[in-house]
Amino acid sequence: MWTVRTLSAAALCAVLAACNQGNSTPARPSTVPATAVWAGGADGGAWLDCVPLAGKPNRYKCSSYDDHSGSIWAEGEYVMRSAQWHGDKASSFTAVTQAPAKLQYVSFDGEVIHLAQPLVLVPDGWIQYPLEKGGKKQLFELGHVRSAEVRYD
Repeated sequence: MWTVRTLSAAALCAVLAACNQGNSTPARPSTVPATAVWAGGADGGAWLDCVPLAGKPNRYKCSSYDDHSGSIWAEGEYVMRSAQWHGDKASSFTAVTQAPAKLQYVSFDGEVIHLAQPLVLVPDGWIQYPLEKGGKKQLFELGHVRSAEVRYD
């Protein structure tokens, strides 16, 4: 006879299995460093590599890589923040007093690196977006855009 606990456990296992379908890590391109970790879902993702900066609490040098080609998508300095998402899709970021021992990447949306909730790494300073020829860069301050995109060769 099925108990409520058994049915609940079976339902949870089914949901977790369904969520993980199509969520496998793609083959690592040769240009992606071994220290990079893949984050994403069935619709794609990115390889992320963030290194803490010595003497700068909660600040990281991060590079993100295309999940299939391995080309660099973005690189620069990021700061860990706690994120609050508001109903109008606006967000606010507040300081984090203590960073986790290990970063748990969830996704990269082109600007913000999403970690296990409610943490994020937000761009802070010039972020480079290399292109096939040259690239572009943009200035951020604690996750907020502070300049127009600047193209370079």
